Amino acid sequence: MQKYFIGNRYFSEWILLLGGLLLIIGIIGFNFHQDYVDINVRERDRLATHARVLNKSLGNDLEVIDKVLLGIRKDLPDWHSQEGGMSQASYRLRAFTDAMPSLRTILVLDATGNSIAANRPELLGQNFSYRAYFKTASAHPDPNILYMAAPFRTVLGVWTMNVTRVMVGPQGQFSGVIVASLDPEDLRDQLSAVLYHKDMWAAIAHGDGLQVVMEPHRPGQEGINLAQPGSFFSRHMASGQIAQVLEGTATATGEHRLMALHTIRHPHVPMDKPLVIAVGRNIEALYTHWYQQLWLTGGLLLLLVGSSVLTLAYVQQRRRGADVLKQQADAALARSEHFMRSLINIIPGMVGYWNKNLQCTFANHAYLEWFGKTQEQMQGIYIHELMGQELFLQNEPYIRAALAGERQSFERTLIKVDGSTGYVWAHYIPDWMDGQVQGFFVLVSDITDLKKSDSDLQENRRFLQNLIEHSGTLIFAKDTEGHYVLVNCMFEQFTGLGREQVLGRTDFEIYPKETATALRDNDTAVMESIQTKRYEEVVGTHHFLTTKFPLLDSSGKVTGVCGISADITEQKKIQEKIEWLANTDALTGLANRRHFHELADIEISRAKRFGHDLAVLMLDIDNFKSINDTYGHGVGDQVIAYLGEVCRKGLRDIDIAGRLGGEEFAILLPATSAMSAQEVAERLRAGIAAHSMALPENVMLRFTVSIGCAHSTQAPLQIESLLKLADQHLYQAKNSGRNCVVA
Repeated sequence: MQKYFIGNRYFSEWILLLGGLLLIIGIIGFNFHQDYVDINVRERDRLATHARVLNKSLGNDLEVIDKVLLGIRKDLPDWHSQEGGMSQASYRLRAFTDAMPSLRTILVLDATGNSIAANRPELLGQNFSYRAYFKTASAHPDPNILYMAAPFRTVLGVWTMNVTRVMVGPQGQFSGVIVASLDPEDLRDQLSAVLYHKDMWAAIAHGDGLQVVMEPHRPGQEGINLAQPGSFFSRHMASGQIAQVLEGTATATGEHRLMALHTIRHPHVPMDKPLVIAVGRNIEALYTHWYQQLWLTGGLLLLLVGSSVLTLAYVQQRRRGADVLKQQADAALARSEHFMRSLINIIPGMVGYWNKNLQCTFANHAYLEWFGKTQEQMQGIYIHELMGQELFLQNEPYIRAALAGERQSFERTLIKVDGSTGYVWAHYIPDWMDGQVQGFFVLVSDITDLKKSDSDLQENRRFLQNLIEHSGTLIFAKDTEGHYVLVNCMFEQFTGLGREQVLGRTDFEIYPKETATALRDNDTAVMESIQTKRYEEVVGTHHFLTTKFPLLDSSGKVTGVCGISADITEQKKIQEKIEWLANTDALTGLANRRHFHELADIEISRAKRFGHDLAVLMLDIDNFKSINDTYGHGVGDQVIAYLGEVCRKGLRDIDIAGRLGGEEFAILLPATSAMSAQEVAERLRAGIAAHSMALPENVMLRFTVSIGCAHSTQAPLQIESLLKLADQHLYQAKNSGRNCVVA
């Protein structure tokens, strides 16, 4: 009967163990299932939110674009009635597209499809009647509808889509359209703004199913037809809902995805076709972490089940053994003592016990190995015999204190049996019994390797400190608030401040506000990006090339920034001198031929962009060879230098003057009419003619210049063409008796 109950007790333990394991597995399984559902729900809400954000953003853009088209339609009659009104219309269209990043092109087409106004000059005069957006609007002209054309590739090679407003005449007849092309890059920027994971993509599709744009861009996706049976697009459009989240295979990429779709129908924009926004995530990527946790937890559960079963089996086995050992108390006590000794023997430190007579009653294997003794030799040995007289005298104060009931801890250097030096950390722990100290336990840890590591660490610190202090560059470190926590000798030499005057202070307490702000901005950028960056920084009259990197603690948290600065002031001066020599005519201080052409190309590009006039003057000193032959080349150089000074002082800051070679000069006058250019040329000519140069022996030298003038209305807007025309006019001025201006 007793065996039966004992057996039942073991069986009950197994039932409880298995029941508990099943309960744990069930709870964990339920939690994982709930997490799976929560991930799906949470991601659906998140995708739907981003789709709504895109819907609002694009809807607002469409509303603004529609208002722009309506405003253009309202202003067109006035532009038509004015002389040059359509040029003004094109200028206004360029202003609209420059101000609205969502627009790429705006066209005004007449009833035959001819472009009569456009923000892009290359599109003026072209016929677009063959385009679907024109055909649709002209076939069913409704001035109250914003026509959303299917995406297409423009004549400029850009894949985009158009929105169109119809223009009607006084009798309601169709009189043309106003067309706006959406900028695909701006659409991609808006899509990329909602992508928060690398497996995501977002797309915009036309209501007929053609894809407008996709981000990230994938080759072959432009213009793909999404209106396929069973596609996300078809399912969404068939549902009739404005917004929904679907799961399935994407037609565009063939991936299994969770997709949020939202139909754009702005309440204030009457659109003939809607746009559909899609924002989705890859299902496999969405649950990657969940599957990892599932496998990890499953492995831990297997480990738990295995260890629990083994542990219970082991415990029950030990219990059965304990039941037997109850009848064999002496044997059990011996086994217990053997176990304790074995456990103590495997401890890597020395463990021993000394009674109040200072005799050893126990020592583990580490103790024996350190002193080179056997268990028999250690048993009963006196502590002064084991340690020797010198070591005993060193330890005697600690021994007496331990026997007095005071716990002792101290470091000691010992010579091992093999003659090597070792370091130990010793603990003497009093053994109290019935209020009396019976002896003390000894626990000694070998810290030789730790001491060596500490010594190596201190040596490395000294090396690093010497490296920082004797570096030829400025080295510093700051905390996250900008307070200096480290500077080297070079930093002290540069600032003239001692270390005690810098540490704990910020750049705002050391440098002017403008300099300190620039330094702080660079520090902040490094700490926020957690990346090493290189900056060219200016402090006073010095230029530094500074490498800055973030300081991180053991957990990866940013604790500050460290910088290494090399003084490159002399290199900067040399670089600036080289640039000046490369771009400047040394005799006159004006731009040389190459630099003049570079500056002129930039100014001509600006004139083309904004439609500004400009003029070019060519100046040549009359009878310059005669001056050289009569007075020498030194006087000739003075004449050239004087002409350069006249150009510098007599022109505006925006004008560009250059010496093209010899006595030949060129001047470019931006935003200058033909009449104003002639006035400038005449003023320069008259001023030079009225000037007398004093030469040695009271000789007064007068000289004149001939000037040819060319205006952008007379030649193609290219520097070569304008210089050629100005040179021809200069030649005419020479043939007309010199000292005159020909335009």
